[in-house]
Amino acid sequence: AFFFFVFVQPETCRSQDACCDDQPVPGLPDGEGPSAVFCDSGKIVWVGTSAGNLFRFNRLEDALAPVELPLRISAPVSCILEDRGHVIWIGTLGDGLWSLNPRSGVQRHWCVENGGLKHDLVRSLAQDSR
Repeated sequence: AFFFFVFVQPETCRSQDACCDDQPVPGLPDGEGPSAVFCDSGKIVWVGTSAGNLFRFNRLEDALAPVELPLRISAPVSCILEDRGHVIWIGTLGDGLWSLNPRSGVQRHWCVENGGLKHDLVRSLAQDSR
């Protein structure tokens, strides 16, 4: 099966026919929009939200399910990446960088406050070739 997700902010629409007039996204809390989407190597779709929450798309149930995190992300999720070790990296617009190992459940946080970053805005993530 092939899945394709398109999330559009209403202000980017040029035609009324193309917009849903602020209709909520099924599976997300009211008033919370998707801000980052990523499909990992296991074909799991991760959705980060404008409120700092993280969801996974369950293909069997055709629904988004919240990811229970030990620590709370307190800013919008801007980007998501999976590294070669299958760790999920989450960049935020104000709460630094997070990592989540889905196998062990270990979550880590890098930010200005703990000396891990020089700035807490992470707009994109990329992995080098090594």
